[in-house]
Amino acid sequence: MNRTFKVLALAAILLVVCLVGVVIAQTLKSEKQTAALTDEKTTLIERIQKSADHPLRIKEDADAPLKILSVGVKEISRDDYQKLTGKITELNSVYSVPEAALQNTSDKKITGVFFITRDLSTNKLKGMMMKDVSIGPGQTFNIKRGGAVKADPLTVAENDGTLRELTKESMANENYWLPFAGVDQLQVSVVVTFADGSKWSNRGSIN
Repeated sequence: MNRTFKVLALAAILLVVCLVGVVIAQTLKSEKQTAALTDEKTTLIERIQKSADHPLRIKEDADAPLKILSVGVKEISRDDYQKLTGKITELNSVYSVPEAALQNTSDKKITGVFFITRDLSTNKLKGMMMKDVSIGPGQTFNIKRGGAVKADPLTVAENDGTLRELTKESMANENYWLPFAGVDQLQVSVVVTFADGSKWSNRGSIN
């Protein structure tokens, strides 16, 4: 009886050891896969950041008080978009929200900017409203891509089981990318609000 009990106990111990080994092996494998995916995404983001911008069309009346000095977008493939965001798109190429440099050429302080990107082929638009800015006469103002995307919280588990909240990188947020097909059909414009409450937009339309 004692011998049978010892054999069963030993078998149980060996089974537990094997199960623990399997769990450890799976955990290590998962950690390696996660690290590899993180490294791949980081490399991809760095490559995109170093890539050249595509300039966009600018719709701007001659008397525009806020001149768009330069504006451009980044381009990635459908596959890279899926790697970054985890989302599937039907677009062959995907373009980022614009980054732009502007200058106040008026004699009044500007306190609000509505920056508009329009797809001329579909007449659809994506806008970014910037309130409570302060752009004095002659001053320049830069619009950064990351500023157009609200931080996306990401909760991760540490090795000790504790949870930690991180901020998902901007490029991994689908809102960082435009839902428009062709860069040659993209046009940007602005609507301006002055400190005295008055507004300016291109004649004939707000965009």
